[in-house]
Amino acid sequence: MRFRLSRAYGFLQAHHFSALREGRYEVDADLFFLVQRYVTRPESAARYEAHRRYADIQYLLSGQETLYWADIARMEPLVPFDAQKDVGFYKDTPRHGSVTLCAGELAVFFPEDCHKPSFYPEGGEPCSVQKVVMKVRCDS
Repeated sequence: MRFRLSRAYGFLQAHHFSALREGRYEVDADLFFLVQRYVTRPESAARYEAHRRYADIQYLLSGQETLYWADIARMEPLVPFDAQKDVGFYKDTPRHGSVTLCAGELAVFFPEDCHKPSFYPEGGEPCSVQKVVMKVRCDS
């Protein structure tokens, strides 16, 4: 896993993503990334998610975004986990941490972390964001 994370960080440093269209891009069997563009939303409109096969490296190219995270062991599922899409959604929790990212910053979420991305900071306003989510395979 450490080698895959190192490769993912190196890939993020070596490439320019701002000219890429939104979508999924394959790197190899262990890595792929998503280019996303959106307007941040209020925290109440976002929901917690988690993945089992992949860790997320969420790297902000432009804008500002707040993300919450929580220990998956304390979370209650909203719907059954979708193994094909490698995503589960979870009910809100008052027990969480948060981080606000600005352009050039990143956050890493592992399978034991639920995370709630895509919202603007408390007291803030919506803004346009461009982000790369590097997906790093964790299983086997």
